[in-house]
Amino acid sequence: MTRKKFSADDTLLNPSLIIEILSPTAQSYDRGDKFAAHRSIPSLHEYWTVAQDSMLLEHWTIVNGHWTLTEYTSPEDLITHPELEISLSDIYRDIKFAA
Repeated sequence: MTRKKFSADDTLLNPSLIIEILSPTAQSYDRGDKFAAHRSIPSLHEYWTVAQDSMLLEHWTIVNGHWTLTEYTSPEDLITHPELEISLSDIYRDIKFAA
């Protein structure tokens, strides 16, 4: 396991996973320029975006130098990570979407 590195203000410098909660006003930036900046972090292997206004988790992983996307939209979908396994229904528990 890689030793965690922190800056003076306790920012993790070598994350392997970043999870972004998307707001309707910032989702283009989070999926675009922000994700591009995150991809320059050598330790990063996964990037998850979680929508606020619908049941959607985008799971980006790097495989052989290329980022691949898996989308999860069903409550039964199970998202896995070496340290975490969670269903989409658990992520969105008690969330009511506007009609």
